[in-house]
Amino acid sequence: MYKKNWLIFLLFLFFTISLPNMVFSQVDRPKEFKIGLAGGENEADRLKNYECWRAYLERKLEIPVKFYPASDVAGIIHGLLGKTLDYASVGPSAYAAMYIDDPKAVEPILTVKESDGSNGYKSAMYVRKDSEIYSLEDMRGKSIAWSDPNTTSGYLVPSYELHQRGINPSTFFSRTGFAGGHEQAIIAVLNNQYDAGATWVSGVGSAEEGYTRGVFKNMIKKGLLNMDELRVIWLSGFIMNGPHVIRKDLPEDFKEELINHNLNLQKEDKQCFKEITFGESQGFIKVSHQNYENIVEIRNIILTNEGDVSGFNKLKENNLITHHFPMIIIKPLEFILDSSENYDFIIFTSKNGVRNFINKTEIKHKTKFICLGKKTELALNELGYKSYYTAKKNYSKIMADELKKNNLIKNSKTLLVQGKIAKNALLNGLQEICDVKRLNVYNTVPKKEIYKDLEKLLTTPTMTVFSSPSSFDSFKKFYNPKKTNIISIGNTTTEHIISKGYKCITTSKMQSFEGVSESILKYLNKL
Repeated sequence: MYKKNWLIFLLFLFFTISLPNMVFSQVDRPKEFKIGLAGGENEADRLKNYECWRAYLERKLEIPVKFYPASDVAGIIHGLLGKTLDYASVGPSAYAAMYIDDPKAVEPILTVKESDGSNGYKSAMYVRKDSEIYSLEDMRGKSIAWSDPNTTSGYLVPSYELHQRGINPSTFFSRTGFAGGHEQAIIAVLNNQYDAGATWVSGVGSAEEGYTRGVFKNMIKKGLLNMDELRVIWLSGFIMNGPHVIRKDLPEDFKEELINHNLNLQKEDKQCFKEITFGESQGFIKVSHQNYENIVEIRNIILTNEGDVSGFNKLKENNLITHHFPMIIIKPLEFILDSSENYDFIIFTSKNGVRNFINKTEIKHKTKFICLGKKTELALNELGYKSYYTAKKNYSKIMADELKKNNLIKNSKTLLVQGKIAKNALLNGLQEICDVKRLNVYNTVPKKEIYKDLEKLLTTPTMTVFSSPSSFDSFKKFYNPKKTNIISIGNTTTEHIISKGYKCITTSKMQSFEGVSESILKYLNKL
């Protein structure tokens, strides 16, 4: 009797201890599984192609599985970071973006092994077959459609590899833009909206057949593309295939179960696997963060080296470490020019003014161009136009005096092309000598994201160069200017910084990065 009671007690103890663990596991398991589907093709096609996979996972996991299509990659990123999505297949760049934002948000678990045994793909730059473009060098002065700012093959890697060759995409191409997806970019090229585009391909097999896997292959299958219409002019180096990522905070046993089901998909339903991976391959393989560390690094390089920063080379030669953190975004403004108005001169004060005006305007053949500074003149030259006169001093206030002295535009009808926030100093000066009208073609708006790398740098002795009043204002929204030594690119920026209650340790005499570099070296030599 004693032994029986003891046995009962042990059984009772076992269940009272084990039951909470069992219940906890059940509660922790998601009640439904939310998968994000990125853009690149129309929503109906996406849902149709992936339906077999959704049904397969729902059957295996025994919980509802739902798809949430997003118009672009940013939508997927926000969904995973905000925990409104549980899972997605993304490019390496998108994963890198999430990791940089929050290393604890998601983890890569699977990728595709190519038919030749490799684990990667390539970025392909393509043009219309009937174009006269046959190489990357032929793209100088031509336009290109990037797929999406968060795609690896459609933006990140080609931009990076061009930078590695000493090519700045913002000046090398006449015009760039984001099409909103891989398919959209291809269609834009086919419709002659852009000269070229960039997308992803396996790099295995024949280009004429769209390779074994990739966007070309998928569009061919859907009847949207004939490779007789396109020519591939450039392939990138090897890129690790993009990962399937899952929220890191989901239960480990659930994640392992999901991985195993996906690993078995090709064996159980080969056609379904082919549909969701865009062509022929050997199946899924496991991956981890280590497989994408290089992409994380590359993304940081691209983000911190936007624009032409070659003017800082002198600093690098003197063993100074430089970082570039763009604080503003250039937003083109819509404008309408009266076709009946004929201008004798058009004055450009910046590269952005040139680029946002020329591509949207029909230029009268008798119109002459005047530029403020060599960089502005170079931007004009790259678009196929010459500067009739370039102001020697790269300052708006001085330019007005310079034009007064040489009587170049006296009594003329002149158009002044500027950014929206530019002051009226030049306009006021020109009104004394000619009939001048101001046209705003772009605006500068602050970047919304906070650079974590910049936050870390500000904990050490630093110098921060501000190239405009708006860049300082944007910086000030997120960071404390008193934590760094402030350097200004010109008098206008210095005056603005002082008006906000801060000091500059030095101001560049030349309004350029080269001038800034010279000012910094002179300052350091005095210490």
